[in-house]
Amino acid sequence: MALAKIGYRKIIYLSVLLSALIPMLNPFGLPVEVSTQSKDLYNYIENLPPGANVAINFAGSAAMFPDSQAATRAVLKHLFSRPVHIVLWHSVTDGPLIFGNEMKYVNVGNKQYGVDYVYLPYSGGGESTLAAIAENIRGVYPTDERGTMLDDIPLMIDINRAEDFDLIIVLGDCGGATEYTVRQWTIAHGVPEGGTVCSITYPDLLPFWKTGAIVGMTNGVRGGGEYELLIKSPGPGLKNTDVLSSVHLLYIVIIIIGNVEFLWKKGGKS
Repeated sequence: MALAKIGYRKIIYLSVLLSALIPMLNPFGLPVEVSTQSKDLYNYIENLPPGANVAINFAGSAAMFPDSQAATRAVLKHLFSRPVHIVLWHSVTDGPLIFGNEMKYVNVGNKQYGVDYVYLPYSGGGESTLAAIAENIRGVYPTDERGTMLDDIPLMIDINRAEDFDLIIVLGDCGGATEYTVRQWTIAHGVPEGGTVCSITYPDLLPFWKTGAIVGMTNGVRGGGEYELLIKSPGPGLKNTDVLSSVHLLYIVIIIIGNVEFLWKKGGKS
C-alpha cells in the first residue's frame, strides 16, 4: 500500500499537526457543553450583591499558567464587570508579571483604584501566609503594591480579615493554593471559595465542590472556553477548545481505521 510506504507514523504526526494548526488559524466554533462546575462559579459571581468584597489569590505561575489562562482572564473580565470590590494579592513570584499581562485584556470600566479594587504585592509562605492574611491582612501587607499604606486606601478602611469578604477566588492554581484556601478561609472562617484550576489538579478538587466547600471552578483549557461562552466573550479558550476537539476527533478516526485494517488483515489470513 502507498500509505505503508510513506509510513503510518509520519502520516499520523502530520495529521495531528494539521488538525491542531487549522483550528488555531481558523477556529471552527465546534459546540462546547458548559460543565456544572463552571456554571456554578459564574452564577455565584453573577449573584453577588452590589458592594460585595471579593478576595483574589492570584496563583498563576509561568510553568503551568497556559492551561488556566483563558479561564482566569474570563473570570477577571466577569468580576470587573460586576459592582463588587476586589482585593487581589499574589502567592507566586511570577504572578505580578503574568497578572499585568492579563489585565491588558480586561476592561475595568468606571472602577477606581483604591476605591473599587486594590492590588497587594507578592508574599511567599504558602498556606501559613494564607492563614495569616485571613487573620490580619495588615500583618502581612502593611502597604499595597504601590507602597501606599492600607490605612490610607479608602477600600481597605473596613477590610482586614477573612470575615470581611463575601468570596475568595484562587486564579490559575496548579497545585495546593485552592486546597490551602479551603482549609484556611472556608473551613476556618466560613468564606466561600471559587477558582480557575489546571486540568491536572481538577479531579482532586471535585470532592470539595461536591461538598460545597468550593462553590464553583473551571477545568483547564476547556473551562476557559466554557466561561467565555458564559460571559459571551470568545477568546483563547474557545480557540484552544476547538484544537482539543479537532485532535480528539482525529484520534477517534485513527482508532477506527486501525481496527478496520486489523480486522481486514485478520480476515484475509483466516
